[in-house]
Amino acid sequence: MRIFNRIILFILSGMTLGCNTINTDCATYDGQCNLLLTYLLYNPVYELRDCELLASDSYATWYTLLGSSDDDFVSDICGGRDRLFVTGSTNGIVSSAQGVTPISGYPTSPPESKIMVASYGSGGNMNWFRIMGPAGSGQGSTAIAATGDGGAVLLGNTAVDIPSIDGVTPLQSFQGSGEFIIIRFDKNGFVQWYTFFGGTGNDQPRDLIATSDGGVLVCGTTSTNIPGYAGLSPILPFSNNDAIIVKFASNGTPEWYTFLGTAGGITSCTGLYPFASNGYAFAGIASQDITSLNGVTPVQNHSSPGTNDILLGRINNFGYVQWYTMLGAALNQNASIIVADADDNLYFGGGSNGNVASIGSVFPLLPYNSGTDPMFGKLNVSGQLLIYGFIGTASNKQASGINIDRNG
Repeated sequence: MRIFNRIILFILSGMTLGCNTINTDCATYDGQCNLLLTYLLYNPVYELRDCELLASDSYATWYTLLGSSDDDFVSDICGGRDRLFVTGSTNGIVSSAQGVTPISGYPTSPPESKIMVASYGSGGNMNWFRIMGPAGSGQGSTAIAATGDGGAVLLGNTAVDIPSIDGVTPLQSFQGSGEFIIIRFDKNGFVQWYTFFGGTGNDQPRDLIATSDGGVLVCGTTSTNIPGYAGLSPILPFSNNDAIIVKFASNGTPEWYTFLGTAGGITSCTGLYPFASNGYAFAGIASQDITSLNGVTPVQNHSSPGTNDILLGRINNFGYVQWYTMLGAALNQNASIIVADADDNLYFGGGSNGNVASIGSVFPLLPYNSGTDPMFGKLNVSGQLLIYGFIGTASNKQASGINIDRNG
């Protein structure tokens, strides 16, 4: 008997961690100190995976299921005081949920992965949901962010062109075999605009944030050069399998984009976060030393060529690098989750496949154990590493969320 994945949503109250923004693939706080969680639920044994709640005095105030008779996956969740957005993908047909029918349904018979996005009220009642993508190939989503007008903006990937959604045509046309797709929804779930970003190679979207000016910032990885996107020139040129960061205005117009990388290396951007004062933090990995980015040299150089170091940095509002650093040792490290405090200190979480005995003059607060250990750390406003450490046992583990409590 085949066991299918389901998406289940929880909201829990009574959290002891404080009420701040949490940055994770599977959870977010709302404005009332409630923690919103998504789980993959495996029927019929109902074994919870991927997310664990470390608070003994919490209790569920509501939960709901969303899915089909085939596999359904959640990739991101975001919310505010009165709404919650969830995105992922489905291989099946979802004809209704809580009595609500989809704005747009599955265009053909399964199995084909399609983007699924849903909006819920604060009590778990569904506002709307929809499934998007043409027949013939797969689509998926990686991130979603709420916007100030009650809508949302979504980052996904598609292997084929999507010529129109809700009668709206893309601002920038589809170019290659796999591209970013960015979709802006109004509060009722209808598309306001959407656009593609990519070249002729393989482009992998990873993260998205809504910006204070109403725009959106997206990041990911690309294997080919993308010259002259929307008539723009990149701030930093393409080198080889680079990280990419793109800024869009509130109406979907591209404002700037930049590559981050070095010849012969593999560089990726896996996370974004806005600083309180200005600019944005980025996180990712670098397989080679990046000696300079628009004239800026690294705070800490790469540890060992050919292995993955954590890449962290800061760009200003116009896409120029202000500082960056690489953290690691002889074996692979990664960071995919970041959060900044009111003083622009940066915190990261990720994983390490080996011991990092020291970074510069800094030694770990908690030692490496074995296998893959979760790795965490804190950098100051200038990118200097202040602390780092590991949390783990003999088995493999990976950090998937990070938050700052009221005490920093």
